[in-house]
Amino acid sequence: MPHVMTVTGPIAPEELGATITHEHLLIDMTCYFPPPGDPSLDAFAEEPVALDALHRIRVDINGVRDNVLLTDPDLAIEELRAHADEGGGAVVDVTLEDIGRDPHVLRRASEETGLHVIAGCGHYVHLSHRAGLDDEPVESIHARLVAELTEGIGDSGVRPGIIGEIGASADLHPTEAKVLRAAARAHADTGVAITVHLSPNSDNAHEVLDLLEAEGADLRRVVADHLDINLTRFRGDLARALDYQRSIAARGCFLEYDTCGNSSYSPSAIGDPPFWFASDQERAIAIAQLCEDGYADRILLSQDVCHKTDLRRFGGVGYGHVMRTFRTHLREAGVPAAAVDGFLLDNPRRLLTVP
Repeated sequence: MPHVMTVTGPIAPEELGATITHEHLLIDMTCYFPPPGDPSLDAFAEEPVALDALHRIRVDINGVRDNVLLTDPDLAIEELRAHADEGGGAVVDVTLEDIGRDPHVLRRASEETGLHVIAGCGHYVHLSHRAGLDDEPVESIHARLVAELTEGIGDSGVRPGIIGEIGASADLHPTEAKVLRAAARAHADTGVAITVHLSPNSDNAHEVLDLLEAEGADLRRVVADHLDINLTRFRGDLARALDYQRSIAARGCFLEYDTCGNSSYSPSAIGDPPFWFASDQERAIAIAQLCEDGYADRILLSQDVCHKTDLRRFGGVGYGHVMRTFRTHLREAGVPAAAVDGFLLDNPRRLLTVP
């Protein structure tokens, strides 16, 4: 029967409720942490995150080691409750083994918050890959993914309900391409959808989609991540950015606006050129235009909590922002209420349901 696979087992698709589709409860992103080029910043880079340092961290979100580590399960569960408190029903955690996935914590979070939690599988960007992955054949990676999807992650009994977020850097690394091929084959074998991390400052989505399609992926079950950050890619030329996003949607893919509430700057992440996050106003205006263009059924929303400064305890918007605030921004921008409901209910259900 059609179902959605959660960390506590399969559920009927209609049980999901309002779903945010791109989050991290625990994560280790030290792969992006650069040694500061200015010796005067060395001490700051190793300082713990504190409220009186937010003004500095938000203009270099990866420049403080402590900010790229979410390692406290109790804090993660406390923060996740915000989504449930605002009426949310489910969360997709797309953390992978390369960057700190813990299936036991995901199951505990589901049990303690009452939310349905969906786990991911696969490999992130090449910077994070473990030793040996470069030499592992695509057939072996494919077999490992299928084993997790059908039997569970290690001895946890937790089966992933999505493949990804599979990493694709601005310059696609050969091992990333290999993992994408393996992910497409695992998707074809199991029917589980794929979500792809696209470098925020790139426009290589079609290269990625071509590769997935060549390996048998149904692009209607593929998510293009971080497209709200991509709104800043073309130096503020919204029309050009939206043309690019329409070309992705025209191939059947989901367009994920997954950093809602974040307006930080990243000048120093290893592997990525500097990039700005969009504002919520820019996100809302862009989504309103995409709806007018007929793509309301392809849009997904989330916050991509992956830094300490994304958490409410450290001054961020947390996991509840989409439900608490961004829905209102969308309505103020002219997005119909039915479309907003679709972003959170219908579209995630269609994505996550395994036929």
